[in-house]
Amino acid sequence: MNMQTTGGAGYIGSHAVLALLDSGWPVVVLDNLSTGFCDAVDPRAAFVEGDAGDIALARDTLARHKIAAIMHFAGSIIVPESVADPLKYYRNNTANSRSLIESAVKGGVRHFIFSSTAATTLTLLHALVALGLVGLVAGLLTVASVLEQRRPAAAPERAARDTTRRARREHLAGAH
Repeated sequence: MNMQTTGGAGYIGSHAVLALLDSGWPVVVLDNLSTGFCDAVDPRAAFVEGDAGDIALARDTLARHKIAAIMHFAGSIIVPESVADPLKYYRNNTANSRSLIESAVKGGVRHFIFSSTAATTLTLLHALVALGLVGLVAGLLTVASVLEQRRPAAAPERAARDTTRRARREHLAGAH
């Protein structure tokens, strides 16, 4: 199963890429390099330069690399800039994310991790894979758990466990 990481040339995305590669996952990085750096992409990963909101590029990348899961880190997160230029943030964080999700759904990608606050963890990826769901996860655990692959602190761990249980209950309730 190939993983695609959008924003994989940025700080958080590049560390997620390292963690995935070190765990044996094949990774494809899709990044437009607007805030990331090509040097931040591990050479073991395939690199595609482009915008996650480019539907044609996203579909081509998903098909060409047989992507089965996406970790989406290509969101803009600088608060003062978002106040100064809200349409830029809407375009990137909402419209581009929607286009990527549409491409993923049409491309048969069943697993999607969305990091809207630059905070996500591989623990949640494994939980969503176990559930067999496309998940939208926002800001539940600290980035330290990805960067250092340590067990998260008790409170964030409980939050992730509770969210996973809630998602499982909702999924099972919807199946009947």
